[in-house]
This record gives sequence, C-alpha cells and structure tokens, in this order.
Amino acid sequence: MILIGTSGYSFSDWKGPFYPEGLSDRKLLSFYAEHFPTVEINTSFYRLPSQRLFEEMQKRVPQGFTFWVKLFRGLTHEDQMESEQLKKMLLSVTPLEESGQLGGLLAQFPWSFRNNTASWERLESLAEAIHPRPLAVEFRHRSWDQPEVYERLRSSGLIYCVVDEPQMSDLMPPTVQVTRPEVAYFRLHGRNRKTWWGQDPSLRYDYLYNKRELAEWMEKIKATDAKARKVFVFFNNCHAGQAARNARMLQEMLGQPLPSGRLF
Repeated sequence: MILIGTSGYSFSDWKGPFYPEGLSDRKLLSFYAEHFPTVEINTSFYRLPSQRLFEEMQKRVPQGFTFWVKLFRGLTHEDQMESEQLKKMLLSVTPLEESGQLGGLLAQFPWSFRNNTASWERLESLAEAIHPRPLAVEFRHRSWDQPEVYERLRSSGLIYCVVDEPQMSDLMPPTVQVTRPEVAYFRLHGRNRKTWWGQDPSLRYDYLYNKRELAEWMEKIKATDAKARKVFVFFNNCHAGQAARNARMLQEMLGQPLPSGRLF
C-alpha cells in the first residue's frame, strides 16, 4: 500500500497552484483530503501543538486518512530535551491516536546531529519515551549512512526515513532501507543546490521534480512496497504548491485512482 502526500498543507502560495482562489483556510484540509490520503504535519515542529488542533483537524478528513506529526524542534534541535515539551507533544496527538488516524511521529534531526555515542543515547531515550507509537527518524548528515546504523534501527524498532536532497556538503544520500516491516517512509525535499544553505530557508525546498526524476523514485518505492506493509511518501518541496503537483504526478504514474477533475 503506497500512500502519497505532502509535508504540510496550509500554505498561502498554494492558493491558485493547488487550492482554488478564495478557498477559506478552514476548508484547506478538507480539500486536500479529497486528493491525498495522508499528510505530514510540520507546524508542530515550530511550536508545540495542542490537543484541540488535532481534534479540529480530524473533523475535516475521512476516517481512513492518516496523519504523521513532526516532533517539536526543541526535542530534536536543542542541546537537551525537555521532559515537559515531550509530555505536551505526546498529549497533543491523543485525539489522533484514539481515532486511529495517527500513523506515527517524525523526528527530523539537523545536519549537526552526527553518528556518535551521545547522539545514539539521545535517540534511544527519545524512542523509549515515545514507545509504543511508531517513530520515523530523518538524518541529514552522511555519517549515519552506515550498515550498522540500519541494523541498530531495526533492532530498536525505529523507522528509517529515506530522503532525497541535493548531494552536497555531507548530506545524506538517497539510500533506501526498510527498518520496520510495518512502515517505510520517504521524504523528497528537492534538489535545489543553490538555495540549500542560503539565508532564506523557505527557498531551500523550491524545486519541481520532472517525470524522469520521479520515475527513478517510483521504481524504488514500488520495490519497497514488497517489503513493507505501508509505504508513505511525502513531498517537502513545498514552495508554490510544487509538492502537491509532484505528489499528484506520482499518483498518476503509479496508476492510483484520482478524484474527478484534473489539477495543474
């Protein structure tokens, strides 16, 4: 089962390219859920979410819709994890757990998070606190691309997040691994080398995949589908609705049923 969506859904510059002009913000998620079966919530990375946020979200999607929720940056990007932040983070997703709509949580670690003893201690401490909720982990530094890392993730029950991003400055390569048979996880960030390390982070993900590039990933995703019960693919090239456009393209290439009416 291959489930395709985007990293985030509420962007002002998606009105026109994806959402109809004039669509109210309250109706964005409902419209999104007519086209995609899953979404990755990224606002939770920038501020700790509330239970009410997810209570409202689940009302706007069908029962079979799946949410993945990105952990607050204080838990992944700060020097020390705060137990109260983690407690609030886990409490916030309770409505999604109770409705069966929580796929799991995503921990995206920064490029400065290297493969060493201290990092593993932090990662395993976080995984233990989040258990039994599924936890996907995304690394940005190439030091994590090691066979022993993938084996350790398997033994810990953690989900390796496969990434596509520019191949530069020791960023992670597009290594495909399945470390938990229930779930495989892909995040496609785009390949914009010029803006990746730029001062404006919003331009980092300004990239539109072409069909040739998507075809390469399609074959990898299809092969992974034979190894994992569910395969989640999220496009994070969110600038100007490009993520939604590429997600729709991949759906079409895989022959997945699409809602009536063509977009883009």
